[in-house]
Amino acid sequence: MLLPKDITDSVILHSTFSNPLEPIPQHLKKVEGVARLKRSIEKELQIADEKCSNLPHLLSVVQCIQSPGHSQPSAVLKTFPFENGKTGKLTVDVVSLHGDEWCKVSARNPRSLQLLAAGGGGYGQKSIVDHAYEYLECAEENLCLFKPPKVTFVFTSGIGSSLAEELESVGVNVEGVRIEDELLHEHERIKDYKKVNFKNEDRESFEDEDSPLEVEDKFQFKNPDLSGVKKLNLDITALLAFVSNLTNGHTQVSFKKPILAEQLQFEIDRPQKPVLDVAFEGRELYCCETAMKEFQSILSIVGGPDEKIRAEKFVETIKVVPDCVSERAKSLVVGGHIKKRSLVIFATGDAIQAVTVTANSGFVRSAKSQGVDFPVFLHESRALTEGKENLETVHATKFIKSLDFYASDLKV
Repeated sequence: MLLPKDITDSVILHSTFSNPLEPIPQHLKKVEGVARLKRSIEKELQIADEKCSNLPHLLSVVQCIQSPGHSQPSAVLKTFPFENGKTGKLTVDVVSLHGDEWCKVSARNPRSLQLLAAGGGGYGQKSIVDHAYEYLECAEENLCLFKPPKVTFVFTSGIGSSLAEELESVGVNVEGVRIEDELLHEHERIKDYKKVNFKNEDRESFEDEDSPLEVEDKFQFKNPDLSGVKKLNLDITALLAFVSNLTNGHTQVSFKKPILAEQLQFEIDRPQKPVLDVAFEGRELYCCETAMKEFQSILSIVGGPDEKIRAEKFVETIKVVPDCVSERAKSLVVGGHIKKRSLVIFATGDAIQAVTVTANSGFVRSAKSQGVDFPVFLHESRALTEGKENLETVHATKFIKSLDFYASDLKV
């Protein structure tokens, strides 16, 4: 899709601005949702508070579908359902003529996008990366000619370079002027986020709302003796770490992204699969419905073929139980590291009297500060990496192994 020109440079005065879809251009009259877009703009023009207005976004959508050289869309502001048990719908800004591409248009300034991605938004406020995962998940469930539609995000005011790369790494096409992060005059929250969350590839694990176990945490937290423990409750992080290619012998690879490369080094230094194997051996494994649903969602989007096969076998050993909240967990105040999803996962483990296996040390610390000390077994965070492995390195490794095999065969 052709990138529209930046329309956010000019100041929009609601009292003098006219609706660009009044009347609706002839060539757009047959586009599904245009009338709805027109009504939405009219409604926004009546809002006095420009700071709360959604008008810049709506106008960006208009400019996107009217840009010279841009093919006529089939629909705008079209809703699509989530099929696999997830409630709610997704509203796609622009659907291409043949339905094989979905476009989200963002008129936000790049600094705001960066701050939101760094966890600087209010409770429940989604970042552009959260939206990306939603688009990708919904696209997988609403196929066009047996294939998921391509997902494109258009940034009319530009986007930070690292954030653009992150979106591309999960499968989103990015259009818009890329701005070096240094030029965004980074907010302190962004700097803190890069120091902590980025190095553990939180976004790759879908755990953007949680704080994964840091290397230094292992010196601050001693895992309990599990000799008398019969039941374990698995957090999403444990499920991901157990099936990841990275923890299953695929360390003879390279990653272009520094954050994944660093996680690779962590795995070489401190392998996590043996830690989890010892913890799981001889114990009943449980998982709440929320954790399993999120895990399957992540797996369907970023999991590789081997990781999916591994997951299928692993899930057979786990008993999935309904979400439930223990009495003492009800006292926790949601906010900060205490996210609703994490609360459900930990509270379910508490309710069934199981030790929760997790990398979310941020939640553990925050809950403890509120007087609730959950029994947990901490591990280091590991992302699903099969889809990010450097193919050249993989092929070279296989070739070297084949040479070793033939060499040993000749010796015999």
